[in-house]
Amino acid sequence: MSTRQVLLRKRWLGVIFLIFTGACSPAAPLQIATPTAPQNTPTLQPSNTRTATITPSLTPNLSPTPTSTHTPTSTWTLTPSWTPRDTLEPTQALEVAERLLETNNGCLLPCWWGFIPGKTEWREAQQFLETFASVSVREKEGEIVGAEVNLWISKRLAGAYLPQFYRLEDGVIQSMEVYPGFSPLFQFRSFINQYGKPAEVWIDTYQNEGPYGVPFGVYLYYPEIGILAFYAADAKVSGDLVRGCLRVSKSYPKFGLWDPQIEMSFEESAKLFRFDFLDKIAYPIEQAGDMDVDTFYRTALSSEVCIQTPAHLWSVQ
Repeated sequence: MSTRQVLLRKRWLGVIFLIFTGACSPAAPLQIATPTAPQNTPTLQPSNTRTATITPSLTPNLSPTPTSTHTPTSTWTLTPSWTPRDTLEPTQALEVAERLLETNNGCLLPCWWGFIPGKTEWREAQQFLETFASVSVREKEGEIVGAEVNLWISKRLAGAYLPQFYRLEDGVIQSMEVYPGFSPLFQFRSFINQYGKPAEVWIDTYQNEGPYGVPFGVYLYYPEIGILAFYAADAKVSGDLVRGCLRVSKSYPKFGLWDPQIEMSFEESAKLFRFDFLDKIAYPIEQAGDMDVDTFYRTALSSEVCIQTPAHLWSVQ
């Protein structure tokens, strides 16, 4: 086995460790192949009672305006109402976290739990998150520039610690990297129906089966909204083709969220949100797959999406 094969297998083990432990570390950049051609925000009210009444409520006034193609525009306004709170008991903390995962606190991405990139102050978000999650911050020259949030989620929605990573500038959240677990709100079919046709779809995989199968990633890029979504596909090698089918349920996505007023290419967003952990090549679906973005989207609305790609395009694991 070559040194490269050993390194790739170790990196894939690192991905599994990240998903189930919440750990994360930067790695080698993703190689990008150049193409040849609203609801009312709910108040979170834990049912358990304590001596002191604790009601962690995030109540921004959010008014997302989706277009007719299910593409929400960034027209939210935020009126935060955070006040200092005590830390919740574990059962209450779990209840609050899971309700947020299931409702997203009534807002559309890139708003996450009521936090809007480019608008929400980290101080206010931190006050809220610390009532039910573990929060650590990263400073540079005395200024907080990043934060990591970890919270335990039950087996129903994850059965693991789910990490969140926040990037800050001048005390304001600029972007977020989040894992929603098995939340029905963010399963592939629900997601594609809500957010519409992506501007670009990219794929990556390997040409052969390894100890953990054939990793197959599908990336949905929405620059007008500020979303880069990753979904894993179940894949098999058949002759000279690799075939990956997106899971209709029990998918475990990852989202990169940012202020859509900040222009970022797919390559830039993939690097920012660390979708580069496998040191793999990524191709646009129309270049490496057997469909274009329009076909991908139409298929996704009504049936299972399976993508076939020539095995020789991809690295050996």
